Amino acid sequence: MLTIRLLYMGKTKFRWVHSGVTHYQRELKQFAKLDIVEVKSLVGRYPDAELMAKEAQRFKGNIQRGETVICLDREGQRFTSDALARWLSSQFERAASLAFVIGGHYGIDPDFKRRAAATMSLSPMTYPHDLVRLMFTEQLFRAMSILGNHPYHKKTPARKK
Repeated sequence: MLTIRLLYMGKTKFRWVHSGVTHYQRELKQFAKLDIVEVKSLVGRYPDAELMAKEAQRFKGNIQRGETVICLDREGQRFTSDALARWLSSQFERAASLAFVIGGHYGIDPDFKRRAAATMSLSPMTYPHDLVRLMFTEQLFRAMSILGNHPYHKKTPARKK
């Protein structure tokens, strides 16, 4: 079975976000195993650049051997849902496990991002980190549904010109 891990910095603040993420984690079981790793935050203890470097070390300590690391960052590659499904399929051809990383309040350390296999974006806009967790797990389920021909994702009919 495919393994996907979602690593993020800090606790989820809102119960409704936690409920939504848990819902999509359960739904994903038919396609892949989704492990969620909450990495303890260091906010407020260090200057911004030093904080990001220390958070990167915490992420590295949670990356498993052989995992392909993908950072979520607004500057990353953008996908439609169908393109994300195709891209994930190609990633799974190369790796048995993918680790998606959502950074802390100041983002992901630039050096950590450079060393990642890829950087992807959910949007060029900035969202609260809790919301990104929920949006990402939904999009992950949608992409896996597309790959599995599950009826969750409905194709939009072509418009007449």
